[in-house]
Amino acid sequence: MNKKAWLILSDGTKLEGISFGAETEVTGEIVFATNMTGFQESLTDPNFRGQILVQTFPLVGNVGVNQENIMSESGACGLVVREYCDQPSNFREVGTLSEFMKQRGIAGISGIDTRRLTRILREGGEMTAVISASPEIEIPLVNTNCEFTEIYSAEIAEMKKRIDSKQPIFAVEQEHLFLAAAMGGEIYKLPNGHRGCNQPVKDLRNGNVYVTKQAHGYAVRSIPADVGEVIFENVNDKTIEGIKYKSISALSVQFMPSENGGGRNTLFLQEEFKTMKGEICR
Repeated sequence: MNKKAWLILSDGTKLEGISFGAETEVTGEIVFATNMTGFQESLTDPNFRGQILVQTFPLVGNVGVNQENIMSESGACGLVVREYCDQPSNFREVGTLSEFMKQRGIAGISGIDTRRLTRILREGGEMTAVISASPEIEIPLVNTNCEFTEIYSAEIAEMKKRIDSKQPIFAVEQEHLFLAAAMGGEIYKLPNGHRGCNQPVKDLRNGNVYVTKQAHGYAVRSIPADVGEVIFENVNDKTIEGIKYKSISALSVQFMPSENGGGRNTLFLQEEFKTMKGEICR
């Protein structure tokens, strides 16, 4: 028997749906991702740690879960979908998404108009939400605007140690932010983060545009001109996506370089880093 659940936002919005996954109440910052596939990777991506993830693609769970696409032991605490499929079919499938979520304590709610919900988040900015079996609850105060340097002080300190070691650094995804913060750059919280497999990034050195996978809620606002050169920017909002440093041997990008062909082939960045280290590219 399907059990009712409610998604309650800090702006007062209440949406009724059906519970799946772990039958537990969870609270966290609610964010949306625009990727059409990869829900298992998203749920286990440490970048989504403690967050409630909204999948804008309407159908989730149809390929089940497998042993290969688990990124980490941490990740999202909740999942919001339009339609959940509990009868998956895939040659790698070893269980349903709901079973996987129960094992990890991840609460899920389906039957939600995710198009409407995404518009609410785009217009109002990311906010706190609760997935609950009761519609009459008060949302605990969760500070979603903490300073980046406060939240990730340990990671930034570790990056400073790497800088002091004089070893070349190739920083990707969140390490791009840690490196910029360690080098005096300004980090700020985006109204809506970049989460999905379709983020367009422009190489300012040659004008080429690449489609990248990203999962972050912060960005680099600026970097001192004598410290580094901005080499990539997001096509949609012009945020900084890549920096080539001048004062240290380092290169950083906000996304994970991909070996996929066509518009997502950014693996050349690894070869560029090898050249920076003085190695012979083979």
